[in-house]
Amino acid sequence: MPYAIGVDLGGTQTKAALVRDDGHAIKTARTPTPAKEGPEAVMNGIANVVEQVGAALPEGEPLAGIGIGCPGSISMDRTTVSSPPNFPGWDHVIVPLAIRSRLSSALRQRLTPDAPVLAENDANVAALGSAFWGTGKPYDSFVMVTLGTGVGGAVGGGPAA
Repeated sequence: MPYAIGVDLGGTQTKAALVRDDGHAIKTARTPTPAKEGPEAVMNGIANVVEQVGAALPEGEPLAGIGIGCPGSISMDRTTVSSPPNFPGWDHVIVPLAIRSRLSSALRQRLTPDAPVLAENDANVAALGSAFWGTGKPYDSFVMVTLGTGVGGAVGGGPAA
């Protein structure tokens, strides 16, 4: 399954991309993040950008899954975001269930039954992307610092590590 959707949930913008397994972005979309309106509005925004990029999925191709980079603490099973620093009113939000329920039935059908919808810390995801497709690739180890609405960090290592 060579296609997946990646989402970057930021404090001011929510971005998504339909990508191939070689890292090439097929389609991208973005929308303002309504952080002050609460989790419901934010999940609707995520579903909206996922729908936009999902429309570019080639006919007959299944979608391997959806990954969402989120600020704050993420549960070990990668399903729950807890108290992100720049999202007022969030306690514990179970992301996969919220997103799956908001996607159109057409896109849900293109997700294989066991295809994951997972959340991960946004700085960790940035480091992972850099390790496999970015400037971190040639290095055994590196430190990733993310600067946006908030500040984050992760330690990574390229495929050679």
